[in-house]
Amino acid sequence: MEFLKLLVSHFVADFVLQGRKIAYGKAQKWRYLVLHLLILTAVTAIIFWQELWENWALLAVSIAWHGIVDCVTARFLRRSLATLLVDQGLHLVGLIGTLLVFGRIPLEEMMRLFEITGDRSVLMVVLTYSFSLFFGSVFVERICDCFDHPLTDDDEDTIVVRREKGASAFIGFVERFLVTTFVFFGQYGAVGFVFAAKSIGKFTEGNESAMMRRFPAYYLVGTLASLAVAVVAGLFLKWQLTGTGL
Repeated sequence: MEFLKLLVSHFVADFVLQGRKIAYGKAQKWRYLVLHLLILTAVTAIIFWQELWENWALLAVSIAWHGIVDCVTARFLRRSLATLLVDQGLHLVGLIGTLLVFGRIPLEEMMRLFEITGDRSVLMVVLTYSFSLFFGSVFVERICDCFDHPLTDDDEDTIVVRREKGASAFIGFVERFLVTTFVFFGQYGAVGFVFAAKSIGKFTEGNESAMMRRFPAYYLVGTLASLAVAVVAGLFLKWQLTGTGL
């Protein structure tokens, strides 16, 4: 229960009550970091109100760890998606570590979590999503390379195309995750929704898209290859875990 309360306190303070001014200001001025920690302290105190006295040391350590992590990630790391994931991962590790140190989570229970790595279903899920997301990314890139022409230094769209490729790769990553999940749960209509939404978003760019000016079919080739990998992965996982196909 303490972990759930700490997690709620963290998310409320970090995402609900932390505006852009505070989030970005932490990297330049200490007062924004202090303000953020005061907000976290107030939220935590409210959530732990009934058992505040008996948990004060645990809460103090968790808030101090939160401040250290924010100080490092805000001031010494460039703002990016990777930084966000690292930041939230460190916060989560800190919460679990604090509960372990104070004996609120028995070490034996934590060790049992590692036993799931021997579970066949868990291994099949890891294998399937690794295939769909990461192998699929390389596979789609290789397929598209067969239909694309290399960029040259004289190409005025070089930087724009590279940025669009990066964005397309990320979209494909999310697309394969959703499609694999939808296929596993038998929600085939949702797969069509993902494809339609992606198509509308891409083709409404019209001639403003550098990639579409260079080779319109490039988008379709990549999308169909990505969908093929995701559908195969979803059907494979469904067959392995439920014994059924379509």
